[in-house]
Amino acid sequence: MNLLVLTSSYPRFEGDGAGAFVARWCESLAARGHRVRVLCFRGEGAPPGSPREVGGVRVRFVPYAPRAQERLFFGAGGPENLEKTPALAALMVPAAAAMLAAGLQELRAERADRIVGHWVLPGGVLARALGRLTGVPSVVVGHSGGVHALGRLPRGVARVVAGEMLAGPVTMSSGVLAGRLCDLAARPGALASVVVAPMGYDTPGEGGEGKPPGARHTLRVGFMGRLVPIKGVDRAIEVVGELRSAGVDVTLEIAGDGPERRGLEARSGKGIAFLGHVSGAKKSAFLKGIDVFLLPSRRLNGGRHEGMPVSLLEAAGCGAVPVVGEVPGVERWLAEPGWQMAHDDAGLRAALQRAARLKAGDPEGFEALRKASRRCVATLRWPEYGLRWERWLEEPACLFWDGDPGG
Repeated sequence: MNLLVLTSSYPRFEGDGAGAFVARWCESLAARGHRVRVLCFRGEGAPPGSPREVGGVRVRFVPYAPRAQERLFFGAGGPENLEKTPALAALMVPAAAAMLAAGLQELRAERADRIVGHWVLPGGVLARALGRLTGVPSVVVGHSGGVHALGRLPRGVARVVAGEMLAGPVTMSSGVLAGRLCDLAARPGALASVVVAPMGYDTPGEGGEGKPPGARHTLRVGFMGRLVPIKGVDRAIEVVGELRSAGVDVTLEIAGDGPERRGLEARSGKGIAFLGHVSGAKKSAFLKGIDVFLLPSRRLNGGRHEGMPVSLLEAAGCGAVPVVGEVPGVERWLAEPGWQMAHDDAGLRAALQRAARLKAGDPEGFEALRKASRRCVATLRWPEYGLRWERWLEEPACLFWDGDPGG
């Protein structure tokens, strides 16, 4: 297949976390012999000049304004950027026009079998529009941010756009988001047509020392992600601090960076460490060394919540037991969701206490839970997971989760 991918986020340089899961999705298909071309809006840090080849994928960053003004995407993310600086909305029309022009140029130079839009807004809308203009079939791969952005539009506009997403093949990272899309389109009966398929994850490579000596009885809790409000890292710091004050032997390691880091560090106490961005062997050692992966995410104003963070899958794939905050729809990927899902600070505290007791009092039971956590996410592991995406892209009418795609 020849795929033309439209996205608002993609790694701009080595180690860049922006759109990393989109890049891995593209690379998994390129590794299977497919031609993958990516068009991404340009932003600060994007390389100048001609398209480049990265991981077998041809990547082109599309300019849509003078460089100093290209602040609609990247940074904290499109929704956050618009909330902080509403005037950036003026860039939406020139950005869309620039992407459509770039897409038409690409398709004139080289035909595609599918146009793929990542995120409902703007990638999905632009993929559908480009497909109608050229006759090339389009598919939409939805993530949480685009659906919530759609929900903030006037009701009539949101209904039209959501209906357009449902007019062709579309995936969402959770059943909750799929339901939300159908509600916005006023088509609840269309839910069965939306494929629920999160992004996949890689098992960290060899390397990393895992748990250091003396950690046998300590519950090592870890978080990995951007330090932004929706991640709720302040909740993790508060809860772990309270448990330590109550005598629970627990530590917290925070891997990642972002605009909230300075404030979070200022409110942290003993037993809480900030590692900054981790990759390669350091990331592998971090994931292999923790007992519990804490994702204390919260709903923001307007109901926005996360979809299916890849960091959770990576940690579970290494055997860390996930404890999750307000991220509806992840229950399917947890071994014991009844207590691993926590909707408030008290729930997070109780879940960590339970994990600490289990590790200290029943090591074999805790190890069994770690193994169960690995099994729960095994079907989402690259490169095997790419087989399902390949089959679905070739024939969207097939059932994504039906049977063994390698058979």
